[in-house]
Order: sequence, then structure tokens, then C-alpha cells
Amino acid sequence: MDKKPTGRNSQSKDNVSNKNDEGSSSNKSSLHSQSATSSFPMTPSPFDNFNDEEEGMWGKKETKTKETISSSSSAKETIPTPEAKTGNPPFGDQKETAIEEAKKKLSPTKERVTKEEKETKSPPQEAEGKDKDNEEREDSLSAAANPPQRRSFPFFYLLAVVVLLGATLLLGWLVLKKRKATTPSPQEKSAAIPAKSKVVLTYWGLWEPASVMKPLFDKFKAETGIEVKYIQKPARNYRLLVANAIKDKEGPDIFRFHNTWLPMLGDSLDDSPADIFSPEVFQKTFYPVASHDLIVNQKVKGVPLEIDGLLLFYNKDLLSKAGLINNLPTNWDALARQARNLTQHDDQGKITTAGVALGTTNNVDHWSDILALMFFQNGVEMNKLATSLDTKGHNLAADAVRYYTHFVEGDNPVWSSDLPSSTVMFDSGRLAYYFGPSWRAFEFAKNGVNFGVTNVPKIPGDDSEWANYWAVGVASTSHHKKEAWRLLKFMSQPENLRLFFVQAKKVRLFGEPYPRPDMKGDLEKNEYLKPIAQMATNLRSYHFVSFTYDQGLNDRSIDYLGQVVQAVLGGRGIEDSLSAAASQIRQVEKNYNFTP
Repeated sequence: MDKKPTGRNSQSKDNVSNKNDEGSSSNKSSLHSQSATSSFPMTPSPFDNFNDEEEGMWGKKETKTKETISSSSSAKETIPTPEAKTGNPPFGDQKETAIEEAKKKLSPTKERVTKEEKETKSPPQEAEGKDKDNEEREDSLSAAANPPQRRSFPFFYLLAVVVLLGATLLLGWLVLKKRKATTPSPQEKSAAIPAKSKVVLTYWGLWEPASVMKPLFDKFKAETGIEVKYIQKPARNYRLLVANAIKDKEGPDIFRFHNTWLPMLGDSLDDSPADIFSPEVFQKTFYPVASHDLIVNQKVKGVPLEIDGLLLFYNKDLLSKAGLINNLPTNWDALARQARNLTQHDDQGKITTAGVALGTTNNVDHWSDILALMFFQNGVEMNKLATSLDTKGHNLAADAVRYYTHFVEGDNPVWSSDLPSSTVMFDSGRLAYYFGPSWRAFEFAKNGVNFGVTNVPKIPGDDSEWANYWAVGVASTSHHKKEAWRLLKFMSQPENLRLFFVQAKKVRLFGEPYPRPDMKGDLEKNEYLKPIAQMATNLRSYHFVSFTYDQGLNDRSIDYLGQVVQAVLGGRGIEDSLSAAASQIRQVEKNYNFTP
């Protein structure tokens, strides 16, 4: 329950609460006589496509052309011996050809032998010396035509080394580039956010300020990387604000809603994934009323973060003075008797101190909750206000209305429509007994009222209690539904509910009353919440909850129910008024898609 500021629309109770087999009304007392009880259901690497043997990686190898090989071979084979040279012109021609080729490769400082020089050689008498010169020249020409391979050999190696070095540098550059692309710098690491932490959930709340929610959301972010942006909204017109925002796809991811609003929200609420909350797990985790109100067609539509209802507040000073502090009323008759004894009048007969605030609609805050509680206890079927009868034919709803109004009738009334509101009266110390939800304690404690709380009175044989609490749901238009449900699961865990409670207690009297039966012991340790722990199992709900400001199912139904009370106070027939109101309420239920 977000803590509710004074006047919070805290009390709207949703659908019909969980209660199994109420039993027969004939076995218990009625507000009129005997009451009939209704049954209550309960990304790839840059190297992946890189080919190390791709052509051009190392370059093409330097090789002799076919023509070069042929020329070199021919030069060797056609160089004539001295005998052949002097006596065989064809070979001479071939030799000249080879020599010409070889000459081209000789150094410019080398002596060149031209064809003309050959044709003007020394006469025969110089043959012997000539032969020696020819041998030397032929050796030189042979060397020219067949230069040692080592002249070109170093070039090829040099070329290969250059290519290899270039390829190595290229490869190294690519590796460095890849590392730079895949390994962020320290600054990039700190700025980079994991994919999951890029999710930011928007949460609309009501009662808790951001300071209360921050530690819880910080813990969630530390565990999941998911950020939560909390926005506190005003209570008035909140239901319409949420509905319209979601319809326009501008709403939150997560939002608070009253347990009685489920029919009106319709498709605005997402269904919980089975691995977050299945119906079976949900039923074992929370009190029965939550399962009745928040599970629709075997789909969990929301998660309660609190449980609350209707409590009986009492002024300790007034009761101590009257000797009743240790004799708190447990049934309606005892309450009525004490209320008369505690009521004080002035000389004009006007009430100065009231015993209990009951009987009217204009100045009894939460009157519709009180009357609806009486309906449940008296065995009224809420969808059959005009036709719920006891064994003697008495209309059970009419009996409850008559009992409620009798506190302002007769010669010795304990309440009056002329008085300030019941909240103001109790806050000022002039009201002994006050009905309201637990959050009303915040204002009373702040203003120094010496008060206590106890359970509401009962009709013997019936344990019905009135529920009024708030849940949290995921918007159907959210882009982060999975993450949103993770948050709700997280928030509903005992250790996080306790953290929520402790943080809320820093700004008010106490935190949200725990919605889990396995945390009942925690509630019982708190003097203000002990009654809630005792009544939580028997909570029932219906859309007669005040201060939800929903301008819909609750507010409109309450208006028609109020007409019945006014009819009785005005002396008009209750049966006709009740029948008319029941018909109008059924139309409201139809308009807002409520199914009993």
C-alpha cells in the first residue's frame, strides 16, 4: 500500500473478495434477525572471411619468362667452337645473334665486338695469335650470354622480403584495427552499458515519495542493470489519467491501481508470464482476497504490495475516562451501547462528543465501506441487493441500512449530520470510535491524537472483513513487459517488502502492511497493524470503496447506494429505494464491464 497521505483514495476494494462457503444465514445472527450468508469464491569477426593465400597477399613470384629461358639456352647451344666459327657461316650467324643478345646485358665498360670487326679480322699469318684471342673473346661472350644466376638471384630474394614485410605490416595493422574495434578503452568501458541496463522502466505511484522508492529501485538496478524511473501522481482523477495515457500509448510501464479497478482497466493490464506468477504460485503467495480480485481467467493481472481494510479506531483518553479502555466492543450491539454512554450533549441537546460516527453519508468518511461490511456480515449477495432475503423473508440489505441509520435517529442519537466530518471529529478528540483504513493513522499520529486500533465489530457467526488495498500492474502498451514483471516479482519478495516498509517508516508512522501470509508475524509485532494481520484471511471486497476518486465503478455505485440511506433518513420506503438503487448499480457494473 503506497502510503497514503491524508485524504488518499485509499479505500477502494475491488471485485468480490475471497471467501469460501460462507454457510447458511440461518446459523448466524443477522443485523435484523438471522442472516443468510452468501458463498464467496475464493554480432562476426573481421577475419572470418580473410584468405591468407589470396592472390596478392604475398605478391606474384618473380620468374624467368619463356623467352628469356629460350634465349639463354640458345646462347649456350649456338656459341661455336673455334673450328666451327671459322668454317661454318650458319653457326656464325647464330653466334652473332646470341652475342648481340648477351652484349646487351654486358656492362658499358666491357669491350664490344661488332659484326664489322669480325669481318675485318687479321690475315691468316696471324691465325695462331688470333685463335688465342678468339678463345678469350668466346669465353667472354659465353659469360656475357650466360651471366651467373647470382646477379638476378639477390633481386628476387629482395623482392620476396619486401613483399613479405609488407604483408606482415598489413596483417599487423588489421589485427590492431580489430582489437581497437572490439576492445573498448577504459573510458569506453565505463561509458558502455550492457544491453539489459539500457532498459528504463517508468513507474507511476501514488502515496510514496521518490525517496521511499529509491533504495528499492537502486537494489533492483544493481541486481539486474534495469533502471526504474519513478513518478508520483496525484490521487484525484488518477484512474482516468492512467487509462487515457495507456490508450494513447503514452503511459507508464508499471502503475498502481486499486483492487476494484480491474474491470475498468480491461485491456490496459498485461498478463503475468507463467514463470513470474502462475495462478497457483500467486494463490500460495498472497492472501485469498488478492487471488479473487487479481486473477482473471487464470491470468494474473497485478501484484499486491500491501493489504488493508477497515479498522476501528478508538480514542484512548475518552475510553479510559469512561472505564471502557479494556472493554473494546467485539460486536455491533456492544458498540451501540458504548456509543450511547460516550456521547455528550450541550444544553441545547447538540452533540459535543460523539460515541461513534455512523448513520449518515454527508459527514461519515468511509460510510460506504462500513455499510458494505454490514452487507457482507448480514449475508447480502452484493449483486442482489434488492432480493437477498433471510429465512423469514426479510430483505437483508434493507435490515443493514436500517441498523446503520438508527445511530442518528431517536431521542438519544450518537451522531448527527450537523457535525463536522468523522475524521475531523476524531482528530480533534471529540469522537470515541472511528471507522477507517490503516492509513488514517498517519494524520492522527501527526496531530497528536492518543488513539489505538482494533478489529471492527462482528455479527456472531460471521467473520467477514472489508478489504481496501492497492496493487501494481504492467501496462499492456509497455515495450519492456518482461523487465517490468521482473520488477514486480522482485518487489513482492519478503526481503524487499521489508525494505519497502522500512523506507516508508522514515516518512510516516509505518509502511505498507505486508500482503503475504508468511509475513503475518511481522505485522503482529506492530500495534497499529496487528488487527490487519488478524483479519487478512477473511477480507472480502466490492466496488463500494470510498476515496478512490475513480469517477467510475466505485464512485457511481456509492452515489446510488447513498440514495437508499437518504431515503430511510427521509422517511421514505426503503424497499422501493433499494430496488431502484440495485437496478442503477447493475447498469453501472455493465457499463464498466463488471461481472459478479
